[in-house]
Amino acid sequence: MAIESSEDLLRFFDLDHFGTAFSVGGVSKVGIFENCAAEAGGVTGTRPTLTCRSSDVSAVVRGTSIVIGATTYKAVTPKADGTGVTVLSLEEV
Repeated sequence: MAIESSEDLLRFFDLDHFGTAFSVGGVSKVGIFENCAAEAGGVTGTRPTLTCRSSDVSAVVRGTSIVIGATTYKAVTPKADGTGVTVLSLEEV
């Protein structure tokens, strides 16, 4: 069960602070997008993630398209944390 309600979580993803608009299935939502540098096996790249309300991405499975700005990503690993928040690992298409 979520600690905060889905509506309460909207304050956390506010576009005026940390929020980023994204689209899934043609529907606009708000989450927090990060594209941090990552290194594995001597190869440097990025590891894009999108943190958002679980209720906004409940139908997202591996391979679902997520559009952020002008870039399309596909969901690699959706991980719900049990508090009403899901972190999506993304891969640029």
